[in-house]
Amino acid sequence: MKAIYEKRTWLVRVSFFFVLIAVDQLTKVIAKVILSTSGMLNFLGGTFRLQYTENPGVFLSLGANLAEEQRFWIFSVLIPIFLILVSTLLFVKSTSNLFKIGLNMIVAGGIGNLIDRFYRGRVIDFMNIGIGNVRTGIFNVADIAIMIGVIIIAYETVKSQKNVY
Repeated sequence: MKAIYEKRTWLVRVSFFFVLIAVDQLTKVIAKVILSTSGMLNFLGGTFRLQYTENPGVFLSLGANLAEEQRFWIFSVLIPIFLILVSTLLFVKSTSNLFKIGLNMIVAGGIGNLIDRFYRGRVIDFMNIGIGNVRTGIFNVADIAIMIGVIIIAYETVKSQKNVY
């Protein structure tokens, strides 16, 4: 019975992984087709904006001003190595299922953005939230997955530390 549960859990995780990547890529294609020609779209009184941009850096355009060679090493070598290392934690039996979901989201989001980087040379971002001048950076579905994954892992880490004491 346990083997069936483990296979089903693994299938759900793998499916979730590929669905996240597919949704990320699909929304980026839609954003490129619609927003690159229509300009910014505002919803909820401008609280939520759809605005097409291509980001040569990482989260919130960090690294966008680096030289091309530096960006190549960081985005084409270091980040894939990091994602591979993080992926190995998915196979550690002692980690909780929630922790593995968080890792899965980080890796799927990272791969979604790497696909952009390898295919387009830049990452497509298109969502922005805020009120007035207080706004987030422009982000995408992969960034949301990464942030939720980080929050889940932080929660699980804090929870496990409380159980130790």
